Amino acid sequence: MRILLVLILVVAAAHADALGAVKIQKKKVTLRSPAGAAVYVIEYPQVVGGAARTNAALKKLFVPNPLPVTDADLERGMKYREERNYAVKLNAAGLLSVWMGGLGIQSINGRMASAHPTKVLGAVTVDVSGRTYDYASLFRRDSNYAAEVNRRMQAIEPNAPQGENGRHTFYLTDRALVITFFDEGFAIASMEVPIPFADLHNVIDPKGPIGRLIAR
Repeated sequence: MRILLVLILVVAAAHADALGAVKIQKKKVTLRSPAGAAVYVIEYPQVVGGAARTNAALKKLFVPNPLPVTDADLERGMKYREERNYAVKLNAAGLLSVWMGGLGIQSINGRMASAHPTKVLGAVTVDVSGRTYDYASLFRRDSNYAAEVNRRMQAIEPNAPQGENGRHTFYLTDRALVITFFDEGFAIASMEVPIPFADLHNVIDPKGPIGRLIAR
């Protein structure tokens, strides 16, 4: 009986257990350009026993194909190394929201060849059954969500960007929509603006991922 119970719990964890959480496994891969001048060291998450589409979406965010910087982009003797890592910001209600950040450094003879590193930023929100949610899918189609989010964001951080076509890089927590971006300066860390779900109640799609979190 105990063995059967363990098996049931493992299966449930793979598809969202009673708490809505799934088991995450860290993967690590090293990619090199053909001549080896560019190296990418990448850590990314995978859902244990998860849907193939879910894990493919997570991998796609982190593992670039083709490589953004390769041998042809570098001067003779120059090296490029980029490292990417992640943080799971939400693992509940069958939803996974993951932040990705990284830095790339060009060097020559062991010294930095540029004044500042290349900054990499991204995020992805997926349903463990395989669906990936874009920014628009968070909101009701008949709402003016772009203006509402920007208004709320500007009230918290006046220097926050308006987003491209009203869209932003985002991740979810269990209580907030977090808009994440790099500022126009040379700060290495990303800036983040959390907007509580309660402040967006009039534009949230009740059938979308935020609606699911609120309805728990």
